Amino acid sequence: LDFVKELKTSAGEGVTINDILFTCISQAIHDYLEEEQDPVLQAKGDALKCRALLPVALPRPKTLERSMALRNLWCFVSCDLSVGLSNVMDRLRTIHQTLSELKTSLVPALTMGLQTYVLKYFPTSFNQDQVLQIFARHSMVFSNVPGPAEPVMFAGHEVQSVQMIHLNLIPQLGLLSYRGTIFGNICLSEDDDNKDAIPNRERLPLHVSHAFVELASKLNVKNVPESVRKHAEQLNKK
Repeated sequence: LDFVKELKTSAGEGVTINDILFTCISQAIHDYLEEEQDPVLQAKGDALKCRALLPVALPRPKTLERSMALRNLWCFVSCDLSVGLSNVMDRLRTIHQTLSELKTSLVPALTMGLQTYVLKYFPTSFNQDQVLQIFARHSMVFSNVPGPAEPVMFAGHEVQSVQMIHLNLIPQLGLLSYRGTIFGNICLSEDDDNKDAIPNRERLPLHVSHAFVELASKLNVKNVPESVRKHAEQLNKK
């Protein structure tokens, strides 16, 4: 986490941890597609659209009612991953602008209002079809959640790591920070009828580590964790 924070600081004022993580995930997907000689990336290049669903949390209502106080108010918003871009710095600038505009837009509030106060009057079959259509038009769900900075105990033992694993209709990537470390998992479905839909999927994490190393190089950040550097070096061992 300290390494990511250093990247954020070196990237300039206004850049967030989310911008850095989103950039490296996007770069990893681009490099993976390039390695696999993906025909869509080759045909569209910078114009390639690859969208993710982002869970966005809204402020909780100020109330003493337990049923309301413990609820999370959130909704999905659509965001382009900027996968088509080749240069990692161009990617960082584009993603920072996209996420900044999303934070100040009315899209999350309007989406929340729509799903809370309007869609409940529509038939269940209609809502189910809309959910299916939304997921079908996105490539993944991306979630980044900050966890406890200090160690926590469970059943009398100190928790060493926390993993976010969530099965969904489309690939889901979950990042969760705990005790100064970012833990990440991506859940990919296994299609018995098309096992080659995501070939060499085990190389995706290597591309993520390589993206962090590349971004650190561009931002002149020298303190790349040894574990990240060694993991990225495995990319050449195909």
